[in-house]
Amino acid sequence: MHALAIPLLAAAAALSSASAGAAVFTVSKTADTADGACDDDCSLREALLALPQDPTNVIQLPAGLYRLTIPRGARPNDNAPGDGTNGNLVVGRVVALVGAGRDVTVIDARPAADAPGVDRVFSITNLGALTISGVTITGGETLPTGQGGGVLNLGGGLVMSDVDVVANRAGTGGGGIAVGGDAVTELTRCRITDNVAGSVEASRPGSGGGIQNIASTMSIADSTIAGNAALLASRGGGIQNLDVSARPNPPAILTITGSTIADNFAGDPRRNTLNEGSGGGIFNSSGRLLLESSTVTGNEAAPAFVEGFGLLPGSGRGGGVGHQMLLGDDPDDGTTVVNSTIAYNTAHTGSQVYGFTTFEPLQLANALLAGGAGATPNCASEGGGVGIESLGGNLGSDASPCFFDAAGDQPNTAPGLDPALADNGGPTQTIALLEGSAAIGAGLPAHCPERDQRGSLRPSPCAVGAIEAPEPGALAAGAIALAALRARRFWRARRGDPR
Repeated sequence: MHALAIPLLAAAAALSSASAGAAVFTVSKTADTADGACDDDCSLREALLALPQDPTNVIQLPAGLYRLTIPRGARPNDNAPGDGTNGNLVVGRVVALVGAGRDVTVIDARPAADAPGVDRVFSITNLGALTISGVTITGGETLPTGQGGGVLNLGGGLVMSDVDVVANRAGTGGGGIAVGGDAVTELTRCRITDNVAGSVEASRPGSGGGIQNIASTMSIADSTIAGNAALLASRGGGIQNLDVSARPNPPAILTITGSTIADNFAGDPRRNTLNEGSGGGIFNSSGRLLLESSTVTGNEAAPAFVEGFGLLPGSGRGGGVGHQMLLGDDPDDGTTVVNSTIAYNTAHTGSQVYGFTTFEPLQLANALLAGGAGATPNCASEGGGVGIESLGGNLGSDASPCFFDAAGDQPNTAPGLDPALADNGGPTQTIALLEGSAAIGAGLPAHCPERDQRGSLRPSPCAVGAIEAPEPGALAAGAIALAALRARRFWRARRGDPR
């Protein structure tokens, strides 16, 4: 068990039993003050500063808009957390922070609606463990070389559930969330949206527009990462998973299940420079990535341009998922995609997936790739090794070099997909299979997860891609049942029956 698992479990236990002897602090005002006490007049900052060394600490945060108004003080570097009395909120102990719901409890690093953020919103130190639920984190902004516009977790523990991280900005990496220093982070039913890493105006490249995970362990479940941007020469418009050094140093481990990564952007929005984007949705660089029962769609890795010539051939890599393995010292590293739908992403080199490696390839099992064609095919592989490897049961909409030559593979096959994300049930939006799709029942049973992205049980053999198709006649039966219900309500209303 990871050393941070124990305080994280303690914080989770405190969250589930806040009234059973836990040390509970209730925030009583929205103003951002730091007078050294959390009494009847207690701010969120004061509650965090007052925490004792107690693994059952709980902070209750009622509905309200909590603006950070105390400017960041001098610190040795852009990622230094400070002492918590100014700028970002510092978590240096174990605590469960319980909001009243992400639609009504908002922590905003902007002192006013039209002002820049005073700092990122939260910093978690290597002594801290934060379990947080039912809040929105927004308005965070780092200094030019800072990471983690919304949350920076450096060696600590972070468990987030039902949290929105929206409209934050980082100077270099992790516009929404940045994780490093062998930290542990878990996200469940979270929405990481509209965050930015890097700056066009300041000529600062950024990576991991939504999330950046460096040499740490992260899991993401039933969540949405959408509308984020990593600017200029960048990697990972939605998420970057980065391993920076050889073992025995900590690996970068990222597990994504039941989630949607959509409409993220990597590159230069001006589209007239040599700045190239890679991994519009996700970019895994020498780390360990498992993408299972998830949807990656609408993302873009923008190409570079040469003045007087135009688009630089071969640039803009991996519109959906980019994979690059340069270390090669751990055979467990690499990218594995299982029963996921990667469709309708944009890049000039591998519009859906891109693999560059002399070591572990990007592996695909029961994956559905669609939307690539002609000069922008679904797959591209470069480097001295095999960049993409099929484990079988995959379906690709074109004849691009996806290496779909294993058992059950269907290259150059019409996928029978609805072209748009929609609410098809479950916690996230998905892309539905149409009736008669070649993906239905075509997955290899050895790779089929127990449930699809919506949480529905999968049959065996399962469908290729993120979700199962509705059973034949299910939509018609549902429409008939709805019509019958409406008819009953109509006649009850006519009789004066309020049911």
